[in-house]
Amino acid sequence: MTEEVEISATQKLMETLINKMESMDSKLTNMEQQLNSPNRLLKKAGFVAMRTPIAEDVGPDGFRGELPNDAGVFAKSSQEDFSNQQIHEMSWEEIHDMAESVQPVTEMY
Repeated sequence: MTEEVEISATQKLMETLINKMESMDSKLTNMEQQLNSPNRLLKKAGFVAMRTPIAEDVGPDGFRGELPNDAGVFAKSSQEDFSNQQIHEMSWEEIHDMAESVQPVTEMY
């Protein structure tokens, strides 16, 4: 009779452990699904997805990969016309004149 009590206690313990492992496995699976979907995770944290249209008067942003593939996007540097020594020997006035001749200064307020 004590063997039957031990077997039933052992079986009950094994069933409890198996049920606990299955519930932990289902929780882990649920957490994996949430982590695989960042939008769902951010929504649960209270963040709201919002998209704003790109402003029409703003140029492309090279840091976001918005530059066109045109070859003429980048201006040729006037530094190629001078050697390193010549640039070091220039006065500040000459450097400022060279900078102003490359691109007009526009103030945006």
